Amino acid sequence: MIKVENIFKIYNETQGDEVRALNGVTLQMDDGLSFCILGKSGCGKSTLLHILGGLDKPTSGRVLINDLDITSMKENELSIYRRQNIGFVFQSYNLVPELNVKENIIYPALLARKSIDNDYFDYLISALELKNRLSHLPGQCSGGQQQRVAIARALINKPNLILCDEPTGNLDFASSEKVKEAIISIHKSYQSTLIVVTHDSDFTDLCEKTIILQDGKIQGET
Repeated sequence: MIKVENIFKIYNETQGDEVRALNGVTLQMDDGLSFCILGKSGCGKSTLLHILGGLDKPTSGRVLINDLDITSMKENELSIYRRQNIGFVFQSYNLVPELNVKENIIYPALLARKSIDNDYFDYLISALELKNRLSHLPGQCSGGQQQRVAIARALINKPNLILCDEPTGNLDFASSEKVKEAIISIHKSYQSTLIVVTHDSDFTDLCEKTIILQDGKIQGET
């Protein structure tokens, strides 16, 4: 279970103006469900996701994942925790251009010194339609294919928590539909907790829970 307790994130701009990206966010998310965090650009969605994933620290408040307070962890501890438990999918693919598709996918497993589960690897590349692209470099793949590679890379270590930040933001309609279908299908198959931050309202029909964020505050949950 994820518990978000009264999270504030305040930035001070160079002119001294205070910007409240998050303004007292409190949430509870049960394990194994899919959540869509919906809101307009600038409402604090990505900031919240980065705090949930331990990529950023809140100004105040805390995040507990299965009673572990990740907001109080040291950076080296947090880095290990992220690598072992969380898969990130961003709007920008962040693939290593010198590595081919297969090498990009298995790279996190090598970093974590984990052996590759070949059956699971085969499942991922089949679900994400990447079988014919494994030897290609990222620059030889379309945007949709690169995003599917990024998803496979995020999932190779079988994370308990999948965090997606606008995963279809740079894609055309057809590629976007494939990415959505793949994310939801893999989440259901492995019962991982899925949190998708997006302004794409279509995700609300695919996810089990929807959280609406506006001006750094929770405006509703369905």
